[in-house]
Amino acid sequence: MHVEADEEHVALQDGTNTIVPLISIHEGIEKSGQRGRGVNMHHIGSYGKSSEKLWLEAVNWTYGAYKVEAIERIYLHGDGAAWIKEGLNWLPKAKMVLNIGKAIPLFKFLRGIQNGEYVF
Repeated sequence: MHVEADEEHVALQDGTNTIVPLISIHEGIEKSGQRGRGVNMHHIGSYGKSSEKLWLEAVNWTYGAYKVEAIERIYLHGDGAAWIKEGLNWLPKAKMVLNIGKAIPLFKFLRGIQNGEYVF
């Protein structure tokens, strides 16, 4: 099972912006032409909810939809934000998987330091 957690930056009607945490739960990616599609995908948004309520909703849905004791591993994909890591405390058998899209700029930066491109 895979749990993907991220934030979306959203413009509100009053002209302000906010960050909305999102969780997508699925059984893996199925190839569909050039693209992939989450198998049995379920989305949870949390505008105005605490991270605790968001993870509680995710856990309740997971326990309602699956026999959790039969799941071998839950992969929690994310950028390492504190609210995402909190999911490790809520999901049994969960292991953190760093979202590589977020990590690539960090790796390029570190490589630049190693090669002397950046001086502090």
